[in-house]
Amino acid sequence: MSATAVVTFGTNWIMQLDEKPGVLFWSCPLAVDADGHPEAYHPGGSPPGLDYLGNAGSPGNWWGIACDAKGKPYIQGGDHPAPGFYVSTTALQDNTIQSHNPARYVDSGRIPFIVLPSSPKFSDKQTLGDLAMCFNTQTGNLSWAIYADIGPANAIGEGSMELCTSLGLSNSPKSGGTSKEIIAMIFWPGSKIGWPRPTPELSKKAHELFTDWGGIDSCQEAMPQFDWSKFR
Repeated sequence: MSATAVVTFGTNWIMQLDEKPGVLFWSCPLAVDADGHPEAYHPGGSPPGLDYLGNAGSPGNWWGIACDAKGKPYIQGGDHPAPGFYVSTTALQDNTIQSHNPARYVDSGRIPFIVLPSSPKFSDKQTLGDLAMCFNTQTGNLSWAIYADIGPANAIGEGSMELCTSLGLSNSPKSGGTSKEIIAMIFWPGSKIGWPRPTPELSKKAHELFTDWGGIDSCQEAMPQFDWSKFR
């Protein structure tokens, strides 16, 4: 079974199996994205946020923090999970909840999610909420994931704290993840079933998609450079 690159940028190749088009795969390192975690960013640095504040932007140009109409960042109050911290955002949101409430956003510490670049887009069907399966080919850990955040253009290899934990990696946004290209990702553009949804339902759907695609046998065909016997 042969494979074809559907998108290339820099040294990154987004592939599909020719006999199973529409299901995309790639390998990458994995940086840790803290966005959506209630304790991701703190205005005063004490207590420190889980991530460096600069990763959320700067005054007048915040991209990772919820702000009011004047661009002033919201600070969590006593009825929120992390009073005194900023409200960290993700691109995938629960639009039934107000923007100053951390519950609107996908919590990096609780949900395994992946980050895809702002450009290029991998598929015309791609949308926030699509599902993926992720594999640490070195340790044999695997996890389902949801596409929940958008990162810089032409960059790939970022996931939530919970995804890193599930893959057997350190989940520290400042020092965790892995710089080695040992993470394999399988992605189903157009597979969104809605958000928010119970995590067991999302996990079940991702595993069903993986089985229908051919499971580990298709992984072996797609990325033979890895030892897939760890997952059998």
